[in-house]
Amino acid sequence: MYFKYLDFPEVPNFVEELVMREVSNFQLTRSNDILISTEEKFLDRIKQPEKDWNTELGIPMTTVINNVSKFIFLDIPDEIYYWAKQEIPYNILGGNIQIITGGTTIIPHIDEVRTTAYNYLFELGGESVCNCFYQPKSEFNHLTTSSQTIIPYDKINMVESVYIEKRKWHLLAVNKIHSVENLDPSKLRITLSLSVING
Repeated sequence: MYFKYLDFPEVPNFVEELVMREVSNFQLTRSNDILISTEEKFLDRIKQPEKDWNTELGIPMTTVINNVSKFIFLDIPDEIYYWAKQEIPYNILGGNIQIITGGTTIIPHIDEVRTTAYNYLFELGGESVCNCFYQPKSEFNHLTTSSQTIIPYDKINMVESVYIEKRKWHLLAVNKIHSVENLDPSKLRITLSLSVING
């Protein structure tokens, strides 16, 4: 199972307003310096021990690839956290607001800590955006699939693609190789993502 919609409570207007306020505040204060520091903070967080790249399916996450979107994480306001703790039927650890912008794809990868993502989309980031899931091609099955790497398309086969609707809670298996495709570089994809114990 890679994806399913969830029967979670409807997100109230005040949560959506808070999310959009945080995104707007980020955009208003954003400059090249802020973007650089955001990306450096992300790269610092994913610093990894040396790998034997001969045994890895992926390549270093710092590899430059054209048309890749930026993935920006904003902390959720306390009010959203408290609402989620009360209304979502799981043990919520926290969450973030995710913004994808400026490119056409989030390259195939697996997440570092969590195995599943509990997400709610406010903006799609384009009309034909899809979440895609993959498995290694048979000749690469012996290689290790690690977080903190990006997986080349020529080593994997797509096994499922999903066009996710706005304003519907859904679960993604982010411990499987996955990507986001067909993004419109001029638009934002805005997601509320919750971290769940054992999720």
